[in-house]
Amino acid sequence: EKTPDYLPNATSLAMISSLMPSIKLIFLLRNPTSRAYSAFQHHCRRSRIGLVSKKNKVIFQLETSFNEWQKAEPLPAPCLPKHFNLLVRDTYATSRLILWGYYAQDIKNVRRNFPDSQIYIAFSESAFAGNPNYMLADIIRWLGLPSFNFDALPTYTDALGRNQLRKPGIMGLFSLLYLKFNLPMVYSHSTTPMKASTRSFLDSLYRRANRHLDSLLLYEAPSITVFPPRSPHFNNTLLPVSWSR
Repeated sequence: EKTPDYLPNATSLAMISSLMPSIKLIFLLRNPTSRAYSAFQHHCRRSRIGLVSKKNKVIFQLETSFNEWQKAEPLPAPCLPKHFNLLVRDTYATSRLILWGYYAQDIKNVRRNFPDSQIYIAFSESAFAGNPNYMLADIIRWLGLPSFNFDALPTYTDALGRNQLRKPGIMGLFSLLYLKFNLPMVYSHSTTPMKASTRSFLDSLYRRANRHLDSLLLYEAPSITVFPPRSPHFNNTLLPVSWSR
């Protein structure tokens, strides 16, 4: 199962631990500033981001009351950087769109429920900078499964330039055609980069939390498996160079 909702949810983690104490958990962590903007656009594409024009306020449907949402006009995708800036301005201390980037405190909560040996953490910027099959092979090894040649799987490039797995059969063909030539999907995903001032603010906001995560994985929890793997010649950091610290 995959979802971004478990890592920041202490209740879910405790329930999973009580039901499946031997489960192994894999977390793929992205630059928290980029993750926040990506999540904002994700919800925008699902008409969950609205503008209350009278207040010049941007609201998130999942974090507002029904009455307040009725006063808002859902924004068309892709949302503009200025709308993300307004949301950050008003909700940076309360919205899950921002708070879900504080990975260190979430990983500490995971460790309260599971032993370090059952936790795998990968940094997406590093994992996808080259061939992601190296990460997949490392995960297979960590899980204790037989090795698998991921390079042999049939793939294609979709309309967004992403590699997709070619599924078998007629439904696989329909899926390929849809993802390869879906121009509306291309438009809704063609976002304008966030404002430099917004990125700078979020980088500053996450800087201390990122350092805590780095310290946690380097010194406090060496038994947590990470990708890329720790090097005996590491330069006192595991974080990708794009992360603020």
